Amino acid sequence: MNNRFVSAILGMICVFAVHYSAYSRTFTVNQSDPVASDNNQGTAESPYRTIAPAAEGAGPGDTVIVHAGIYRERVAPAREGEAGRPVVYMAAPGEEVVLRGSIVWQPEWSQHDSCGGAFCAYLDNEMFGDFNPFHTRLARAGDIQGRSDADRLTLGQIFIDGARYEEVPYIHELLQEPGTWYHDSASDIITVHFQSLHNPGRSIIEITVEKQVFAPYKRGLGYIHVHGFTMEHAANQFPSGFYNDDGSGYNQNGVLGCRSGHHWRVEKNTVRFGKNIGIDCGYEGESSDEPEPSPPRSATGYHSIRHNRVCDNGACGIAGARGPYTSIVGNIVERNNYLLHTAPENGGIKVHGFTEGIIEGNLVRDNNASGIWLDAGFTRAKVLNNILVNNIGHGLLIELGGGPCLAANNVEAYTRMGTGTSSTGGDGFSGQDANRVTLAHNLSYFNARFGLFSCTITGRRGGSCTGWEAHNNILLDNGGSDLRFINTPLTTGAVSGNITTPGNFLQTELGGVHYDTLMTVLNFDTAQMIVEINIRDTVFAGSYERIAGVDTDFSGNPLPQNPLPGPFQTLVPGDNTIHLQIDSIFAAVPGLPANIQHPAIRRTIPENNEYTLAVLAGTAHLPAAPVHAKRLQLFTVSGRMILGAPVDDGVPEVPPARSIMHSVVLVRWVYSP
Repeated sequence: MNNRFVSAILGMICVFAVHYSAYSRTFTVNQSDPVASDNNQGTAESPYRTIAPAAEGAGPGDTVIVHAGIYRERVAPAREGEAGRPVVYMAAPGEEVVLRGSIVWQPEWSQHDSCGGAFCAYLDNEMFGDFNPFHTRLARAGDIQGRSDADRLTLGQIFIDGARYEEVPYIHELLQEPGTWYHDSASDIITVHFQSLHNPGRSIIEITVEKQVFAPYKRGLGYIHVHGFTMEHAANQFPSGFYNDDGSGYNQNGVLGCRSGHHWRVEKNTVRFGKNIGIDCGYEGESSDEPEPSPPRSATGYHSIRHNRVCDNGACGIAGARGPYTSIVGNIVERNNYLLHTAPENGGIKVHGFTEGIIEGNLVRDNNASGIWLDAGFTRAKVLNNILVNNIGHGLLIELGGGPCLAANNVEAYTRMGTGTSSTGGDGFSGQDANRVTLAHNLSYFNARFGLFSCTITGRRGGSCTGWEAHNNILLDNGGSDLRFINTPLTTGAVSGNITTPGNFLQTELGGVHYDTLMTVLNFDTAQMIVEINIRDTVFAGSYERIAGVDTDFSGNPLPQNPLPGPFQTLVPGDNTIHLQIDSIFAAVPGLPANIQHPAIRRTIPENNEYTLAVLAGTAHLPAAPVHAKRLQLFTVSGRMILGAPVDDGVPEVPPARSIMHSVVLVRWVYSP
């Protein structure tokens, strides 16, 4: 054969191969298009009706564009991307695309004999396939606040006209409390106590059928981008013992799950109403319930979780274990742990083995758990420029590891006390069995207990709690005190430049220095994200040293050679108003009820000394003390405590409700004689 002819053919093959490898396709999904069908080609002119065929066919470099609508399916990417050629799943720009793990349930209803607002219906197992969440028990339900091991709860969820109803384990609880449902396991009868008397057939009733909403079946896929969706209604399990190598635990599976993958980019999604976890971004665990084997743990991580709203999940907002080089940046994480789990693995953001990771610029508020929790390893981790407000237990909890870890320029306030092993505290910044942690230029204000608290709590290996440093922090008006170290051998120079409330600078092993009240936080408006601070001239006469690794302040301004304490470097003597920057993702989210867009609802203070304050999502702003006020009584008429225990011992204890969505709080100022 002619050699030149052979060379020409080989050249054509090479050109074709190069062209094909760089070829990218766009799949279009548009359920509202009259010609849409899963038998189509998935083009703009011939779109798919569901996402499933696009997820099956999309590969490296491909993009799946989904147009407006509610898609009731689990999106399970079958193939991964490549470096520089990810598989991209995105909502069509400007369109609301909702992915739901629920179906609309339209059973035959009958009214309950003992309650006019309660109705019963048979739950047909044929609706569920291989997985019926109402037949699957919720793990560690006995550790939920107010529950015991005898209480049976399931993975099921029920939504009535968009509102989540609460599952109760006993019919007598349901009959007493509207907005609840009960499943009788013997008869498969669901009983729902509706909020108002009406015909159930007039409501949209949705029940969960999927474990996850966006997650591959195959574990370990990489280079997948997910952009712009609302994902909700998953029947995922509480991750009890997910770290057990023998497979006896339950995995960390989120509404959106990276499934032990790597190099995912998750941006501008709303992820909510998971029975337990919103987003998982680690190696998941070794549960024997999962048919897919786990990839090597060293292959997970390298994720970017940015600008998402992760809210209203049963246990945890964002969870991940052993996912190195992961960044969690610019997210809103709020109202998670609505089930009130007290067992570990709850939190706004909960990560294990967080090596070379960064958690930066997030708003973490109103969670019934610690805001950010670094556990079991945090090598070269950074926690920077976050706003942590009105969480239970700890604003930032760092537990069990050798570090180093840097937490700087965070604004933290109103941490509430809770119950259970993971949520008691009431501390702004807290360390347990953790080593080599540096806290610098943070503001911690009006927490139930300490502004900063570090101690050894167990005899776990590596839990000696050494190498702590605290520099240039502002810690004011905290309930227990502002700064305290226990069982923490400190070295000279480990604590410097902190401004604290007089008399509340407590530590062991090393003498501290009191500061006068050089700063006063006048107001912290968590609805408008404004901090008002009064500063004395004395602050500017002090000498505060630069801390390694901290080069800018909360707003990105460069730190001078002699910086000011706290997260703001643009302060002047006198009153300052700092507007905490709010990203565009803080705007209203389509489909989110208006009453939970902004959880801090302010009310005008009447002239008398007693008033009620309606709290729609768990944050209350206390008024300034009237003249001659002696002390404050704060307790709930219905709903939950706002700032831990009542201030006045004469106020009766009121059991906290299991929901913070609708509370009425009575606040009373008690005047001096």
